[in-house]
Amino acid sequence: MIESKNLSKSFGSTQALSDFSLKFEEHKIHAVLGENGAGKSTLMKLLFGLLKPTSGEIFIDAKKVEFQNSLDAIAEGIGMVQQHFCLVESLSAIDNIILGAEPCKNLVLDRDNALQELKAKLPDKSLHVPWHQKVSELSVGYRQRIEILKLMYRESKFLILDEPTAVLTPQEIKSFFALLLRLKEMGRTIVLITHKLNEVFAVCDQYHVLRSGNLIASGEVASATHSQLVKFMIGRDLQNTGLSQAPALSNDSSPSSKALVFAGVSTEQGVRGALKNISLHVMKGEILGVAGVEGSGQTKLIEALLRICSFEGRIKFLDYDISNESRTKEIRDMGLALIPEDRHTQAIWLEESCAKNFIIGIEENFQKNYFFDEEKIHAQTSSWQKEFSVKLQSLSQSISSLSGGNQQKLVFAREILGREPKFIICHQPTRGVDLGAIEKIHAEIFRLRNSGVSCLLISSELDELVSLSDRIYVLYDGKISGEFKRSDFSRDDIGRAMMGVTVEPSAGLSNEGSNGETSGALP
Repeated sequence: MIESKNLSKSFGSTQALSDFSLKFEEHKIHAVLGENGAGKSTLMKLLFGLLKPTSGEIFIDAKKVEFQNSLDAIAEGIGMVQQHFCLVESLSAIDNIILGAEPCKNLVLDRDNALQELKAKLPDKSLHVPWHQKVSELSVGYRQRIEILKLMYRESKFLILDEPTAVLTPQEIKSFFALLLRLKEMGRTIVLITHKLNEVFAVCDQYHVLRSGNLIASGEVASATHSQLVKFMIGRDLQNTGLSQAPALSNDSSPSSKALVFAGVSTEQGVRGALKNISLHVMKGEILGVAGVEGSGQTKLIEALLRICSFEGRIKFLDYDISNESRTKEIRDMGLALIPEDRHTQAIWLEESCAKNFIIGIEENFQKNYFFDEEKIHAQTSSWQKEFSVKLQSLSQSISSLSGGNQQKLVFAREILGREPKFIICHQPTRGVDLGAIEKIHAEIFRLRNSGVSCLLISSELDELVSLSDRIYVLYDGKISGEFKRSDFSRDDIGRAMMGVTVEPSAGLSNEGSNGETSGALP
């Protein structure tokens, strides 16, 4: 059992956790819920030794502990799997598992002994992975299993998992749930940080809801309801935005009605996720969903459109052939907004203020005689901040001090309100974002679509794709393995296509080869 007593953590004037007391009972799966900025990550970092409390105490089996770093926490049997995997892709699975705790024999790394020792700790072969294969060659599901095997090799008894299903296919999620239940049977205590309530009811025994650094509610999952947990988390019911009531697609498939066309597009081969003769289109005023396990070609799809990578074939964007001399800025200025997959490296400048991050990429709109118009910047960004409910103390504070969800909402506000786009790319738009923010983001995507803006929606969240998309393409190994229209959406079929099982295009959908697109000719 792990217990926190009157635990508090502040960062300057910001109180991230306040007088927090909670017992995590052993041999159970605990769900930790709350909005972005509620204090979940701060609590877990305190329990894992990544942060030191401002005040309060932590007890393990009634013994007070004071962690100086994460090694102290690991020594006490605590392990954590971060939301973004911490693996060395150039190393094998077994080398990643034993990294930092390598057994040696005569000053030589003894992999064989380490592997035998690890297998002895596993209940059966269901937890095995390709031990000697490089991580870069393994699926996301195997990578996550490697992260958990790292904890088992170190005999961790208390496992903290941060948004563990964010990048898994439906089939992989089922296997992952079975793994969690098996770990519980083996005597592990598991803490699941998640925003997905279906996961809570599927595998968790207890829930703990945080809001503004305080414990709002705890209880048995079996006696809770979906609406109760939503109210605990955001203080109200979710609004019915009518997302599932999207009107049917127009039958107009003329070239002038297509906002984006890929015709026989291939990118550099031998690179993970390379496109292989891809042909697809997005209609004007349509949400086109793209499903697929990570590394199936989604990123290259965006890089080709933005001319970040070279490609063969043809691309037509908003009636312009951009295959040859177009540059990224020219394409963006044509009316393209971008919500990238990784906000930290692709969308924001962590060391700068919120105000400056609000105007990245559109700085010229706020210049006067070659100087920034500070008054205009403050007025405009204040308006955007309020419209998207970005929680911050001051526009001058560093964006790194905001929660991930508020950082994401800031990026959305900048791209939608600052650019007034004709086409928007949303790549994992709600990853790591709480229910209230998801509601706002989904409503904005749907509002844009109804106003005639096209959207390329790439998400690992199948429920998100099914709720928002008019059509869905599935990518596998750089190729299209399935195409579905709204009336024919099937989670099982889409999931099978994500695993590489080719699914025939839905009846009534255009065949990309019938108009010459596969040959590299643009309509």
